[in-house]
Amino acid sequence: MCDVPVVGDLLGGLFGSCFGPFQNLAGVISTVVPAAGAITATWWGKTKWHPTGEIVERIAGALTAVAILLLSVASLIILGGFALAGGVVVAVCGLAYAERLDRWTYKIPVPTTKKDRFRIERVVGGDWTEDSKKRRAAGESVDDIARDNQFKFDEMWTRESRAHNISILSRWYVPTIVGGSAALSSAALLFTRITGLTH
Repeated sequence: MCDVPVVGDLLGGLFGSCFGPFQNLAGVISTVVPAAGAITATWWGKTKWHPTGEIVERIAGALTAVAILLLSVASLIILGGFALAGGVVVAVCGLAYAERLDRWTYKIPVPTTKKDRFRIERVVGGDWTEDSKKRRAAGESVDDIARDNQFKFDEMWTRESRAHNISILSRWYVPTIVGGSAALSSAALLFTRITGLTH
């Protein structure tokens, strides 16, 4: 089996010869870009698929920034551990989040300020109110019920059940985002350390 130092020497020699006098610059870029990319990848388009509020998103963003900052000075063993742990967290929490997101949310066309224009909004549902339950049993669509209720979603589902579902989604969302960013950043930092692009 090849130990890490031997692999690092081989890769370091390869990448060092590729970048020549620009090796230090390449090391900085290869550290900063993956970290920024990790945040961008996990947050891109979040307003389209994540229905919870800004507070949860800010908490996840703050935790992500702290995690990446701490990882930048971590040892190889810690980086490897975070890369593996982050991958497991994403697999477990991400699947749980995606399953609940699919089960509890509805894509509803909501009117905009422009005439005859609509935007698709992902709305978290819950327990149907008695009136909505009867209408659903009669075969009416979610879009029709939303329109008749003037898009007041707390009149379609009970407010308590919607709040409960949003809370559960947030609990799975935060570790998915933080774990994914930590895993990507750890893997990138681990690569640059082993190849000798950074020290």
